[in-house]
Amino acid sequence: MKDISLHILDLSINSLKAGATDVFISIQENTADDIFKIVVKDNGRGMSSEDIKEAKAHSCVKNKSNFGIGIPLLLKAVQDAEGRLEISSEISIGTTVEAVMKLGHAARKPLGDMGATMATLIACYPDVRFRLSFLKNNQSFSFNSDEFKAEKTSSQSDFKHLKQYINELAGSFE
Repeated sequence: MKDISLHILDLSINSLKAGATDVFISIQENTADDIFKIVVKDNGRGMSSEDIKEAKAHSCVKNKSNFGIGIPLLLKAVQDAEGRLEISSEISIGTTVEAVMKLGHAARKPLGDMGATMATLIACYPDVRFRLSFLKNNQSFSFNSDEFKAEKTSSQSDFKHLKQYINELAGSFE
């Protein structure tokens, strides 16, 4: 995957496949500590410790286990940027994936098109609540798809504006 937004899209789709109705995405930058962190947390069915190990280890799609290559690709991207990947989960409660890497590392992928990622998720999964939080040093921004859905008609124009809005805010993070 060429950027972080595609990893976030992949993790979010994993959450949805696990039955999540609430997906929280956090993107954090701390320039003083040289940290770039993403967190995707859901209320899906959760994973066992064996499932977590298997998800990290796969290098190809296996129909039997339903694990693909998304987590191993994220793990590689994180390791390339001198980071770590942690997955914590409770059965029937949900899963949290946290990727931390060096902000200034040359191998760290760019954030990418978070506006397109969020607009795609909201358009394709209208019954799911998506929450997005940006935190950069002392600046913060948050977005809740429930508020967007309550205010908008969900037309193509609305999603275009949503994409632009999120990308403008995310632009201050690169």
